[in-house]
Amino acid sequence: MTTSTDTRPDPLGLVDQLIDALANPDLNAEPSSPARAKAAFRLAASIGACRMFGAPLPAELDGELPDDLIDAAIDGLSQAIDAARDDADPELVGRRWEELGEFPDREAFIAKIICKRAHIQAAYNAIHEAFVDRWDSDKFLDRLDRLCAIGAKMDEDELRMRRPAMMQWLATIAERPYLSNLRGLLVGEYADSPPWFLSGVIERFAAKLIGTP
Repeated sequence: MTTSTDTRPDPLGLVDQLIDALANPDLNAEPSSPARAKAAFRLAASIGACRMFGAPLPAELDGELPDDLIDAAIDGLSQAIDAARDDADPELVGRRWEELGEFPDREAFIAKIICKRAHIQAAYNAIHEAFVDRWDSDKFLDRLDRLCAIGAKMDEDELRMRRPAMMQWLATIAERPYLSNLRGLLVGEYADSPPWFLSGVIERFAAKLIGTP
């Protein structure tokens, strides 16, 4: 794997993830292929995560999602949201929780549910940034419609995730360092206005469950 030579802190390994995403040969697959959509989504998520968490990007990597990958990334993002739908079903989550048995595995399972939302949010941010900067594209209105539809799907996912029956599962990791560590790495506008799952709402719900003021 290619690695960055930058020695500044990157505790999440985001620069190397971006390098790997850029090297994915599926970015050159057929324009409408699932492989290209998945690779473009991964690239968008990597770019967005670097922005959200202040990864020390060298100048040659500090750019936007290429225009010829925006449409594939939108497809991949939509598919990622659909694929994560079962994560917001408290009954399905509960069954998986029971199957895992040991708490370290259960904790990793819940953390992965949060991680998927972070990837989705990061990808949306990167796609939106690239989309806005290409306002004069002949695809602008079509992309706007598609992004609005995706925004609605993300809002629906948030509502499903924030139902009390689902929040009880998310709250099982509230006292672990995962959420606070991620929140502490947010920078700029993302630190000022974090995505809902890093806003402290999960920890506050957990505190109410155990009666902590």
